Amino acid sequence: MAHSSPESINEDAEAAEAAFVSQMNGLQGTLLTYVNTLLPGEPEVADIVQNTNVILWKKRADFEPGSNFRAWAFSVAYWEVRTWLTNRRRKSWLVFDEDLVTAITERFMAREHSHGPRALDSFDALRHCLAKLPDADRLVLLNHYQHGKSLEECSRVFGRSQDALRMAVFRLRAGLRRCINSKIALERVHS
Repeated sequence: MAHSSPESINEDAEAAEAAFVSQMNGLQGTLLTYVNTLLPGEPEVADIVQNTNVILWKKRADFEPGSNFRAWAFSVAYWEVRTWLTNRRRKSWLVFDEDLVTAITERFMAREHSHGPRALDSFDALRHCLAKLPDADRLVLLNHYQHGKSLEECSRVFGRSQDALRMAVFRLRAGLRRCINSKIALERVHS
């Protein structure tokens, strides 16, 4: 039975560590986009990605070489976002609920897996288009879709009739759809 020398064991460990760092570095842009998609406009997105990186590094011995590094990293990022959401919810700030984060994550991962990085266009476009809306319109959409409030509840909150809100939501969704399609088309022309 041959024994490995301490030098060869050290070289193997260094090579494994270098491969791990390379995988982490290659995923940074996509991780940042993913977290930013879940928490649009939040200034703490970079901090959450950094926390994800720290956890990945601390748990690098748990990663099995040859398994799906991307899925593992996104899972860690997902739990970091959930932790952030829980902390924010305690402070009663307006954030996506956990079901919406899960749904976005599933869609993001499916599109990322099947179409690659350009599949993120619709998320980037949505974030861009939402940011262009007046605050009052954005609040109506967030309350109705993000927080799952019925039109009846929203009508009480905003002091508008249900019919008026129904038409406003319909108009806003149509406008967002046009804005998203336009933004994606424009990006494809410029890429």
